[in-house]
Amino acid sequence: MNKLNRFEVAARLGITTRTLRRLNNVGKLVPKRDASNRPFYTKNQIDEFLKNTYKPKYKIIWISSTLDETKVKKIKPELSN
Repeated sequence: MNKLNRFEVAARLGITTRTLRRLNNVGKLVPKRDASNRPFYTKNQIDEFLKNTYKPKYKIIWISSTLDETKVKKIKPELSN
C-alpha cells in the first residue's frame, strides 16, 4: 500500500490542500490514519475518487506558446464521462 500525504494528493488532483480539507469535511475523500494518528491517503482511494466523484468544471484545450492567452472550455455535463 502506497501512503500519500496531503501535499502529494493535492498535487496529483491539481487542487490546494485547503480544498482537500474541504473534501474531507464533506466526506468525499476521507484520509486513513496510521499508528501515530497521522492522516494518509492510498493510491486506491485517489483512483476511486477520480473515477466516481471528481468531475472538473473546466478543461484547458489550448495554451499559446507565449502563455498570454489560455482558452478554457466549459465541459458540458452530457459530455463529461
